[in-house]
Amino acid sequence: MIGRGPRGLRRPDGEQRGVATFAGESSIAVTLPRRMSGPYAITLIPSVDSYDGSIPAVAYDAKTDRGFTIVVLAGFEGTVDWTATPSS
Repeated sequence: MIGRGPRGLRRPDGEQRGVATFAGESSIAVTLPRRMSGPYAITLIPSVDSYDGSIPAVAYDAKTDRGFTIVVLAGFEGTVDWTATPSS
């Protein structure tokens, strides 16, 4: 499933951003708006879970030059802001 925001925003410095919306899924595949031409860092910031008020642990998996998968505990209802920043 692709969350809201996989198109995201692309800045002149190559940074790309978006928001993935979870409604109980344990993972969402994010497709970057533009392919990354080199190494990049991923930053993930979750919202508070709208179901139980907790802040979930989040991680990424399956990172490629075209995207990655955001992984959370099943049952999370909220959003994860993501940023992909080119490494120098």
